[in-house]
Amino acid sequence: MDFRLEFSTEARNNLAELQEADPKKYKKILKTLGLMSSNLRHPSLHTHKYDTL
Repeated sequence: MDFRLEFSTEARNNLAELQEADPKKYKKILKTLGLMSSNLRHPSLHTHKYDTL
């Protein structure tokens, strides 16, 4: 099941700024958003428990 992602104006602006400032991180975010739109249960979207930061 595919989901359609809708972005607020602020989110679109943040993505545009990130694309200029850190293209590597921008690419990772696009990959994650793509996985979220196609399969919310994808293994790489699972979070991990942290003891401390």
